[in-house]
Amino acid sequence: MKLVISIVSHNQQALCEHLLRSIDKFAQTKLHDVMIVVTENTRAENTAKSERFEVKKINNLRCKGFGANHNAAFERFESDVFFIVNPDIIINKPLDLDQLVEHISWNRIDVSSPQVLGASGAVEDYKRADLTITNLLRRKLFKNNVEKFDWLAGMFLVVNSTSFRKLQGFDTDFFMYVEDCDLSMRARKAGMKIGDIGVFSVVHDARRKSTKSFKHFRWHITSLLRYWFLK
Repeated sequence: MKLVISIVSHNQQALCEHLLRSIDKFAQTKLHDVMIVVTENTRAENTAKSERFEVKKINNLRCKGFGANHNAAFERFESDVFFIVNPDIIINKPLDLDQLVEHISWNRIDVSSPQVLGASGAVEDYKRADLTITNLLRRKLFKNNVEKFDWLAGMFLVVNSTSFRKLQGFDTDFFMYVEDCDLSMRARKAGMKIGDIGVFSVVHDARRKSTKSFKHFRWHITSLLRYWFLK
């Protein structure tokens, strides 16, 4: 099988280099071909490199959103399994890609994620209830994790490429936020399986830009309003 790992950088060369070094160190496969696609979404130099895997670089002329960038990588490079990985992810223990692919294939999982840990080692809320106003307030106010989840946050998604194609990828009417929720919910509506790969974990060193940047906050609110009222 062909495995494509799509990473989008926003002038985040240091993060990408750290992530690629962790992939080189811990990702293992004897059965599959792995390609890493790094999209630089700004005018910065794309310095991505790997010692073990093929790297393809995309340099955007204009900035695109989260979904549009990953859709472009998916369309450009053929894959059987498509990995959507944030640059602030770190792999810090062996990641057996053969076992991972076998797990999602055997269980017929269309959209999945390994367990996502914060920098402290605590499990993040990567499994979430549908983005209703009530659920969002409950999550923000009470910080409660859900056992029965509706969607998977897009820090590290593993998607069956046939399923991603049927869904026509991410909805690019959203910009930078909510694309991951929308993808999972559309997959559920289409009868696809959303699953957790709890035997593997990755670390997410979160940037939380929507709480620090008015521009990101505005994008976040705009995407939420679209999800609530225009879908």
